[in-house]
Amino acid sequence: MMRFAKAALGAALLLAGAVGAHAEDMTPGQKALYAKAKAEGTINLWAPITGAIDWIPGEFAKRFPGIKINVVGDLRGATKIISEARAGTPTCDVWTTSIGNMLTVQQRGLLAKTDWSVTGIPKEDTFFDGEAAAIYNFVYGILYAKNQVKEADLPEKWTDLLDPKWKGKLVADDFLLPRLMGFLALEWGADKTKQWAQTLLGDQKMAIATLGPIQTFLRSGERVIEVGGSAELAHLDTQAGIPTGYRLLHLAPAGQFVAAVVKGAPHPNAAALLASWLATDEAKALSAEHNHTLDVRPDSKDPVMKEIKARNIKVILELPENVKKRDALYKAFSPLVRGQ
Repeated sequence: MMRFAKAALGAALLLAGAVGAHAEDMTPGQKALYAKAKAEGTINLWAPITGAIDWIPGEFAKRFPGIKINVVGDLRGATKIISEARAGTPTCDVWTTSIGNMLTVQQRGLLAKTDWSVTGIPKEDTFFDGEAAAIYNFVYGILYAKNQVKEADLPEKWTDLLDPKWKGKLVADDFLLPRLMGFLALEWGADKTKQWAQTLLGDQKMAIATLGPIQTFLRSGERVIEVGGSAELAHLDTQAGIPTGYRLLHLAPAGQFVAAVVKGAPHPNAAALLASWLATDEAKALSAEHNHTLDVRPDSKDPVMKEIKARNIKVILELPENVKKRDALYKAFSPLVRGQ
């Protein structure tokens, strides 16, 4: 769970400037918004964990000097936003989290509509009638120990993991696996997905990491493939001294992380400037550089899209229309994964 939190990934006081470092690249709407944002001077940026957003103050400063970003990481962000709204004392300006996590706040009417056209964000990359916009995806694949498995021997499909050659060599996280299954069930149906997992747990003797770090399995060579990891996690493992590869399979479930301005934000113009910038290709590329995140939406310019098209990979995107069904599915699968 701690490793996932680091992936799902200080405040910076920036010197004021008359114009931004890249003012010549700003749209007219951005320039006007920037002038108002500098007058407000501050943005309170929230996310489930600071590791997902701690790169933003420095990069935003290069683009828009003169605005202080206060970074807050809190897994209970939704609860706090709702509580502050009831008290009439909102403190969050911009909130970045998954669509599923944002839903309870959005349904209470606590997100503000944002003019995403200021930075040219297409309507298909916005959600909740303009209250949020896509920033990156958590894309489920497999992780593998590079010193134990040759890339040529890796599976292509999730069902390839049922091959007897992987018996006793698989491991999964008890937090991520049921969520992966929720996505797969949108494509396969609940019964096939449950049977797939039961075979992995039974015939394939897949281990489930519940208490200790899952990296120890790959480090020791006891297990060589993690079922349901992501590119961010592979990078974290490699940084920890465990050479770890990441591979997409034929279905690529993609959790959708978004940015939104909170209704009643104390710094509304600065909030709109930051939120609309986070949804740009520029900011997405910076997120990939700092946190190794992916963007697999249809209009994405992420280099990973070449692999997706070349290998005919089908992406299963998290959307407001499917999030409730997926949520119910992974909750139903959780007892199976956790041996209850």
